[in-house]
Amino acid sequence: MKNSVLKTSKKGQIMICVVVGLVLIATILFLNFKTTNRFEIVKKEIISLSESIRDSYKSKPDYRGLNTESVAEIAPQELKRKNKIVSSIGREFIVGQDENGSIIMPSQRVFMISINNLSKKSCEQIAVLNILENNLYGLQKVIIKNSDYQINFELGGEYPLPITEENADKFCKNKNTVSWVFE
Repeated sequence: MKNSVLKTSKKGQIMICVVVGLVLIATILFLNFKTTNRFEIVKKEIISLSESIRDSYKSKPDYRGLNTESVAEIAPQELKRKNKIVSSIGREFIVGQDENGSIIMPSQRVFMISINNLSKKSCEQIAVLNILENNLYGLQKVIIKNSDYQINFELGGEYPLPITEENADKFCKNKNTVSWVFE
């Protein structure tokens, strides 16, 4: 009788381990799927914001006067929070001539959308977002900037678009800015 209790106990332990293992695997897959979707939403937000800017400035000769403050008036409603433009991951979009949101001066025909202070993992996931899609959105380049690097990824450049996972891993560090330059 003692042996059958031990056998049952061992079988029970194995079943518990199997169930716990399956729950852990399901949780990891769910979190990975959720993270991937979260950054795909950021991609749509960047595209939507760039389209709003381009539509608003299409009758003007350049992007003169464009910065984060002025874009708050024309940004898609779902991105507006008070006087800021905030992504679905809770990071502010900075718009302007550079990653600090400087006002664009006369004759500037490009603008930049940036997300600052990204962790290595967030930088990697955001940098590989492929916004090109036949370049309908006028994407000129993507810049990864941190204390070690400022790397420009451009069509036909030394570091080509779209950014590969390998390059994102190589150039994203602990505190990063990812910027998209649109015409």
